[in-house]
This record gives sequence, C-alpha cells and structure tokens, in this order.
Amino acid sequence: MKTALVTGGCGFIGSNLVDSLKEMEYKVVVIDDLSAGKKEYCRNDVEYIFEDFKKVLLKDLDFKIDAIFHLAAEARIQPSFDDPLYTCANNSMGTAVVCEYARRNRCKVIYSGSSSFYGGVYLNPYAFSKWQGEEVCKMYSEVYGVKTGVVALVLLVLHASAVMASFIGIST
Repeated sequence: MKTALVTGGCGFIGSNLVDSLKEMEYKVVVIDDLSAGKKEYCRNDVEYIFEDFKKVLLKDLDFKIDAIFHLAAEARIQPSFDDPLYTCANNSMGTAVVCEYARRNRCKVIYSGSSSFYGGVYLNPYAFSKWQGEEVCKMYSEVYGVKTGVVALVLLVLHASAVMASFIGIST
C-alpha cells in the first residue's frame, strides 16, 4: 500500500483530497496545525499529526512516504499585508522544507499553487510567496531530481485529489 502525506489536510480542499486518497486505498498521514483547518474534517482511518508541518518535516518520519501533497499555506491575501514575514516563512520556506524532506527521502511532491500571481508577482506578499513556492519546486526538480508538480486548485476543488494523484503517478 502506498502512503501519501497531506500537509493542510484538515482544510476543505485537503479533507476532500484525503477522502479521495482513501477511496483509492492509500495509507494517508495528515500534518495540520489547525490554524485554518477543522478537526471535524478528520477521519478515523487516517493518522493525524497536529503540529506545524515545517517542524515535523525537519526530521525523518518513521515510515516511508511515496508522495507529499503540500496544501498547507497562509492562504489569505489580506493577512499577508499585516505579517509578510510569516506568509513568506510559511509559504516559501515551508515549501523548501517539504522539498528537502522529499529529496532526503526520495518521494514526490505535488504543490498547491495559486493563480494569484498571474496579475503580478509583486501585488501582495501572498502572491509573491506562492510564486516563490513554485520556484522552489522547480529548483528542487532541476537541481536535485525531485519529482514535483504544481497544480492551481482554482478549478479542481472536489476532484483535485484524483487529478493530482494521477499527475504524479501514484494512482492505483
């Protein structure tokens, strides 16, 4: 059985991704600090780690991960103006932590991108940080050979999981 790790798996999109991965018979582990997610989205047949994904992934887990679906992010534009350092640390540097974990442990990464920067990378800290996250994925792919994919979830809300799983080649 393949194992998928979902960061931000207690949010609306993340929980739907978890449901679809379970339907496809994956073992699923979720890391979510519940800063935006909800415990009511949790399932009994999934392992949950309620901590900051960056802290958890700085060390190796005790089990093999086949793919990381990285959805955890400061996902709102307005708060990014109030705390740009947190937004960049979470969205940009957090993605680097995910990619570094994937490099060390030879697993794939699918990154939840954003369409917010298509109007301009420098419109707000959120758009900039999500663009940087995509660039981090590209760099880890080019330099280290980490298999990464970026999906903007704007159009994929309920069926994102099947599309993402197929995209990175972990479908059954």
